[in-house]
Amino acid sequence: MRHGVNCRKFSRPTAHRLSMLANLAVSLIRHERIVTTVAKAKDLRPFVERLVTIARRLAKQDPVRGRRLLLSRMGGDLDAVNKLLDVLAKRYARRPGGYTRILKNGFRAGDFADELSRLGIEAELLHECRDPVPFVVARVGTVKPHPSADRLKVCEVFDGTSHMQVVCGAPNVREGMLSVLARCGAVMPNGGPAIVEAVLRGVKSHGMLCSADELGVQGWRAQDSGILDLPSSDYEVEIAFFCPEL
Repeated sequence: MRHGVNCRKFSRPTAHRLSMLANLAVSLIRHERIVTTVAKAKDLRPFVERLVTIARRLAKQDPVRGRRLLLSRMGGDLDAVNKLLDVLAKRYARRPGGYTRILKNGFRAGDFADELSRLGIEAELLHECRDPVPFVVARVGTVKPHPSADRLKVCEVFDGTSHMQVVCGAPNVREGMLSVLARCGAVMPNGGPAIVEAVLRGVKSHGMLCSADELGVQGWRAQDSGILDLPSSDYEVEIAFFCPEL
């Protein structure tokens, strides 16, 4: 019979294994992204999910108890606990779970172990993310008619670092909305050439505002037509947006 196999042992005693998970959790909370192996990432996910849930529930109800409980589970790292309570608990206040995402990252040189990169966004399988972040939440500023095309609009878009001009043909684009901007160099989840700076009917376009179908999120807050219209209560400008693997 197989006894005592409810979790991966990693050839470590219990105390060593829990210390390893606590250290990985601290790194993930501090940097919001780490690279590790598949096995460790799968065990780390529920560990971190519980920490964020504790922070969400106790940040307002009993912050002293929450801080003590988190310190005991995170090796006494006060900076990571403070970020968990002051930043992440507020970010995910309206989300009942699924705080992390997993990104396939190829195979590690040396022992050829399958690697994953975990990011503190949502629990889905992702494409590899390169710096700068290819997909980002952006706010649409002014929207003007295209001078040479009735169905196109010229939009001023702010991605958190700079204002850029994007030509968009979506019927639902409007001033002040939050959507997903594919920066130049981004590759869409369904393949195809990378997004490049283009001239559309005589007007330069720096990037592309994306629809649900283009991002592969048909089952997740997807609109029937047009670009994604993200709720401002859940998203902020410059937050990275990651596309599920098709």
